[in-house]
Amino acid sequence: MPERNTIINPNPFPGLRAFSPEEAHLFFGRIESTLKVVSKLKDNRFVAVLGASGSGKSSLVMSGVIPALLKENTEGKKSWSYLVFRPALNPIDQLAAELSALSSGAGFTQLTMQSVAASLHNRTEGLTDVVSRIRKNPRQQIVIVIDQFEELFRFSTAASSVVPYDDAMDFIELIINAVQNHDQGLYVILTVRSEYVSECARFSSLTNLMNGSSYLLPQITPDLMGAVIEEPVKLSGASIDRALVKLIQSDLDERPGQLPVLQHLMMRLWDNWSRGGDLSRPIAISHYEAAGRLKGAISQHAEQALESMDERQRHVCSRLFRAITARNNDGRELRKPGRISAIAAQTGCSVKEIINVAEIFRRSEYSFLKTSG
Repeated sequence: MPERNTIINPNPFPGLRAFSPEEAHLFFGRIESTLKVVSKLKDNRFVAVLGASGSGKSSLVMSGVIPALLKENTEGKKSWSYLVFRPALNPIDQLAAELSALSSGAGFTQLTMQSVAASLHNRTEGLTDVVSRIRKNPRQQIVIVIDQFEELFRFSTAASSVVPYDDAMDFIELIINAVQNHDQGLYVILTVRSEYVSECARFSSLTNLMNGSSYLLPQITPDLMGAVIEEPVKLSGASIDRALVKLIQSDLDERPGQLPVLQHLMMRLWDNWSRGGDLSRPIAISHYEAAGRLKGAISQHAEQALESMDERQRHVCSRLFRAITARNNDGRELRKPGRISAIAAQTGCSVKEIINVAEIFRRSEYSFLKTSG
């Protein structure tokens, strides 16, 4: 149990967002998976990380794989850099923006976004060309992380396709051609929801690449799940009741996709505990009950966000979430990307109203919404 003068660090749990590279020291339970993905990436210059929604694909890549590669920089082996983006509404321009931003860093040749975009749009070898232009020496290794790759086609059955088939094909061919050019220090990581693997099979070149190097993320074992819950608490100068750890584990069911729910719960537990004043006591079952337990923590938290809004904002909120929610062929609800101007037109709300409400749900204490581009 911490002494009363123990320094307690900030909340160590990310909530519903993925872990970041800077939080690698707080990321537990995936050492074996990290090593296997790093090995596949180095051997093939490409790896697709597959798993159900909420299985921790993004966190594995960002807080496991990327830090493992960056560690080699301090050992003088290679000089790794990385960029990460989601395809969203325009994958080629998203990639162009990130490559331009990377090129502005120390040790690279800077290229404007317009120059990068022109290369990517006009040539199937455009990505290879851009990477060769921004690298200054052969030690430089660039990792492109394409997170939530399924955004390329996940809404093709909705009312309107987000990324047209031809645009998806052009983007995929850019990636394939670059990976197959072994003279460039380029590596590519995809994170893909497992239920969309069949969509990937529509593209034969992508299928061949994924058949050669993919990793299906397994569920975390019960013993490692204990570390996921307990170790970040210890590292941050606090303690947690062992009975509570066991209770949380018993409340976790066998369904995949529970890790963001767990991380959100732990974030809320920490907040409830730290507001109590006496930081020498452990995080206890009473804090768990106050947070709404595992099944109720998110809905309770969302209700708090709604209570902070006035009547007009709640109306805008209702319209906003209806506009960005779609159903797939199985009837499951999922979030779909959309431009703010289009959402405003669809909902009858002003752009400012949409932004103001979205910003509430984007705050770090919620992380219910993400933006890109």
